[in-house]
Amino acid sequence: MIGRLLRVARPDDWTGTLARLAVALAFVLSMILVPLVPLPTAWVALAGGFPLVVRACMVLVVVAVLAVAHGLLVARLPRAVVLWGRKVRFHDGTRRRAVPIHDVAAVHVEQRPPPLLEMFVLARRDGVEHDLCPTAWAGAPSLHRAIVRSVAAAERRRRRRAARRASRGRR
Repeated sequence: MIGRLLRVARPDDWTGTLARLAVALAFVLSMILVPLVPLPTAWVALAGGFPLVVRACMVLVVVAVLAVAHGLLVARLPRAVVLWGRKVRFHDGTRRRAVPIHDVAAVHVEQRPPPLLEMFVLARRDGVEHDLCPTAWAGAPSLHRAIVRSVAAAERRRRRRAARRASRGRR
């Protein structure tokens, strides 16, 4: 669910490792608590008298909550590129920027000198280009695909609005 709303490309540095470590620690602590917590009798009765089923469902809920928490935690990393809703948020070298999808003309790959090599570049409609992230970052390819899909959807909405305006003008 959160993966459809939030797309993130993150650097593989100590901050990403720290985020993964925090989520792993929360998982271990939760997995220690799941077998120890007393279960409500109504839950066990709902599961047909099998407490193991209730505990398995609790594990699935913990995993889902931690997946959402991990996505939100990684999205807050300083250099992460995030597609949230209809805005792309990234750090352009001086500050964080949020560019609406309808202002994006294209996202393409350009060569950069080492150590970056290939970089995703966001081209805006006003001609300004921003370096988003290296293609080697975790999540960068899926972020690129999601941005391209969002830009195409915004272009379709723009064409439909223009066609509606044109049809209203003919009446």
